[in-house]
Amino acid sequence: MNEKQQEYDERFKIIIIGCQNVGKSSVMRRYCENTFSEEYTTTIGYWKQQIDGKNVRLEFWDTSGQEKFEAITSAYYKGADGIVMVYSILNLSTLARIQNYWILEVEKYADKNVELLLLGNKCDMDTRKIKTQQAIDFAAQKRMTHFEVSAKTGDQISQAFEQLIKKIIAKGDPSRQQAQRIDQRKEKNSYCC
Repeated sequence: MNEKQQEYDERFKIIIIGCQNVGKSSVMRRYCENTFSEEYTTTIGYWKQQIDGKNVRLEFWDTSGQEKFEAITSAYYKGADGIVMVYSILNLSTLARIQNYWILEVEKYADKNVELLLLGNKCDMDTRKIKTQQAIDFAAQKRMTHFEVSAKTGDQISQAFEQLIKKIIAKGDPSRQQAQRIDQRKEKNSYCC
């Protein structure tokens, strides 16, 4: 059975944003595959799992954080159910960039009801430059859930994403659910020759 023929109860688009080298792809890879690699590839990935008895398909959109990708605006954010903003606890400028650029893009282009998750990556390292409370305060101010995680060790990765997904499911947007049922019917009725 191919991906389009497999059943799922919910489908969510999750965007991962943040500066280059904060570990966005590594965080996603750790969650989806439970592996770690320092190599980078721009990714749109799919992951299925069960959460609270529902089969959930997650569509992860991950870019490099390079300036050339910052021009991706409304089309990138359109239809996002969750946005994960990643910073490195080792580099103060990565949190500042979220505070001064990425959050403004999210507020401008994303749906007002999108769930936001702020991840401080690299908590396995000893050379912290960002105090936990600083990130917690910013997250609270912008209605984000905050976790400090380690893509390298896997610390808090599953907990962070599962909390994000549960919050998305709890919202239960009826118009989005109806659109998903229509998409599923189209997928069931489409054939490739």
